[in-house]
Amino acid sequence: MIVLFMVFILLGLTLGVGMMLAPALPTSHPRVAVAGVLCLALVMSGSLFHAGLFGWDILLVDYLWFALITGVFLGGTLTVGMRRVEAAIAEGKDAHLGWPSLLTMSVFGGWGLITLLILSSQSSPQQLLEGFSTLHRHINAFQHNANLSSLNTRIDALGPGLPTILAYFDAQLPIDVAVGLVGWIVSLQVIWLWLAYDIGSELELKTQYLWAWIGLAALIGILCINKPIILTELVLAGGFCFFVWHWMNHNAWFDFVAAAVCAAATILVFPLVATGLLVIYCALMLLRGSHNFKINLLGAIGIVSLTILGISPWLVSLI
Repeated sequence: MIVLFMVFILLGLTLGVGMMLAPALPTSHPRVAVAGVLCLALVMSGSLFHAGLFGWDILLVDYLWFALITGVFLGGTLTVGMRRVEAAIAEGKDAHLGWPSLLTMSVFGGWGLITLLILSSQSSPQQLLEGFSTLHRHINAFQHNANLSSLNTRIDALGPGLPTILAYFDAQLPIDVAVGLVGWIVSLQVIWLWLAYDIGSELELKTQYLWAWIGLAALIGILCINKPIILTELVLAGGFCFFVWHWMNHNAWFDFVAAAVCAAATILVFPLVATGLLVIYCALMLLRGSHNFKINLLGAIGIVSLTILGISPWLVSLI
């Protein structure tokens, strides 16, 4: 029950803000998981950016969540959503405007329960945490208001991103850190599957191909069920890929900034792997056959520069 409480809180924050923000995204339909991943990346990278400049406090994460919820609500995103629905009705389109059906959301919820059952049958939460000693050490450090330089993180090891979020939930909720890790895995599995649905829907895949795509995502999720660091990396990298693809096809500046935010959070989770992916991305952008070389160059240099700016306080702490 405690794990379910953690899952409820995490999904409520991430997907709750995502549901409010999704109607305002420059996508064909509201993409809840994409918006939720962006919010998660913003909280993770934003709290560490502030921590690198002014010092760490566990309440930083609280302030950022509150600022996001308030900003999204007061920003009129729900009004934007209502206007899109009204326009769709006027054009004779389906009024649900791309929101997942009840069946689809039931699949996401069922997948979360399956993940929880698998984790419960494999080992105790404490045994799962014992396999990630560095993660545990960083979580403890954040709970005692350590600064970034005291973590002794390296470019080829675990970054401070995941410990930041887990330390926050461990401090704010009446749960053990090991139970929190299980709740994190279950929550990310749901978000990962929903993200796959959003990406497939935005690509306008036919129904059978969409469910095959979701099935592939579920298979990848199963392979990463005991690998919370890789799973976190996958979710954030998925958000990055979505925004990059959408920016290349629609040239919306929101996508440009959102891609950089997701890239920064991805690097902060596991720096070496994420940096390698970013290098591959730059090469693909520069080699991409397109009539608009400026867009390719801006995508390769601009997004990377903005990403480096976002993680610069952490990079300074490595010196």
